[in-house]
This record gives sequence, C-alpha cells and structure tokens, in this order.
Amino acid sequence: RWEDYDQAALNAGYIMVYLQGLGDGGCGTGWNTIAKGQDISNTCEDPKTMSGSCCYDSCKEAGCCTNSSIGCRWATCADDVKFTQEVISAMGTEVQYSHIFSTGESNGGMMQHTLMTSLPTTFKAIVPVYGLPLIGQWEVGSDTGVPTSLKGTSVLYMHGRSDSTIPYKGGWAGGWNYVSEMDAMKALAQINGCDSTASPWSTPYDGLQSHTSCVKMDNCNGVTIAECLYDGEHGAWPTNGNELLFWWLDNYGAASEKVVV
Repeated sequence: RWEDYDQAALNAGYIMVYLQGLGDGGCGTGWNTIAKGQDISNTCEDPKTMSGSCCYDSCKEAGCCTNSSIGCRWATCADDVKFTQEVISAMGTEVQYSHIFSTGESNGGMMQHTLMTSLPTTFKAIVPVYGLPLIGQWEVGSDTGVPTSLKGTSVLYMHGRSDSTIPYKGGWAGGWNYVSEMDAMKALAQINGCDSTASPWSTPYDGLQSHTSCVKMDNCNGVTIAECLYDGEHGAWPTNGNELLFWWLDNYGAASEKVVV
C-alpha cells in the first residue's frame, strides 16, 4: 500500500517525508504522544498489570518505569516534538516548499494531536488516521490542551467504523480512555469560531466499496474540520483513501510545493 501512497503523493505534487518513532528496549517503534505537562493519570485502567505495556529504555533512563506505573507505560519518553522540529528544519536545506501538512496512523494518529498542541502554527492541515487523544489531553483553554494559536489549521479525521482498538466514539478500549472523534472536532471547532454541530459533507469518494461518508463542522470560516468514516476495523483504509486524502489537502491547503510529514 505504501507504494501506492507514494505514487498518489507524486501524482498530486507532494513531497513525502516519513518520520519513524524511537524503537529502544525491544518494545517496537512508537511515538511519545504526551505533551509536556499533560496529565493522563486517569486514562490507564491498571497502572501495575495492564497487558501490552512495555518500558522503553528512554523511559527507564527518565525514571518513568516504577512498580506502581509500569502498566501504563506504552510509549517512548523521547522528545518527539523536538525530533519533528529538527526534521522540518533539515528539510528546509534540501527542498523548497510553501506549506507543510502532517498525517499519521494509530499511534502516529495520536501523535498528530501532540503536534497540534506543541507546534500549533507549523502545519497548514493535519490528517489523523484512526488515532485520537487520551482523556486529559484535549481540553480547550488549558495550558496543556488545545491552544487558540491552532486556529486556522484544517483537520480531517479518517477512521474505520468498527475500530475497537481506538474507537472513533471514544471511551475505554484496551485499557485506555480516549476522547471521542466528535468531541475532538468540537474542540477544534470552538477555537475556530465554528458551530458545535456537524452536517453531511460530499466528497468525490463517497460510498464505494468501503461505504465512505463524511461530515464537517458547520459554519467554519477559512478552515475545514471534518471526519470521514468507512467500513473496517483498526488499520483499515477506505476505497480510494489515498485519492481522498490528497484531494482534501489540495482543496484545503493548495500550494505549488507541498510537503507531508
């Protein structure tokens, strides 16, 4: 699929830059999606024994893997915001571009919310794919939540309807408590002066085999806050999903030289 993704980007005139999260300590690769100061202490079901947890070497070095908290370890303790900034800075010496967009799937989709919180003026538009913030990360008006300086950034959520790993309706899943996609959209709508309601929104890729259907927040000026749902579980991708993604970026952040990270 990535070969098709690259070709779709090339056809649309985008430069793709793939970032990889740290993979230290035998835990696989991942992103540290908790921004500095955020409190997610009430989002983990069992801090001591929850299955699927793993302590990265970077967390051991930071003293974050105690007997009372190791069950809630699931991501690295690397400064992935700094890493992203350094990649963007390095890009500027290699290619010419006018706008930067960002997208990521699952843990990478969660990382999109950390980037919105920590680098709110960096990206023209952002596409989280089956990834949502945890409870405690996404409150408007909080010093560690959704910053008002994010105003003007368009966001498109893409999510499988049957996803039980990170459900688009939010809530508890796999021992973690997620913000719902609609609540995340309402927070973005609030800082952009949109209504708190959403209406059906037609795209050229509605229906098809995956029964894709989209909504967008009402009465937004200059930005689009939208969601496209489609049939499938965690990891699913809609029919013509590549074309949908780049069509959306072209319509809500078009430029002659475009970079997606």
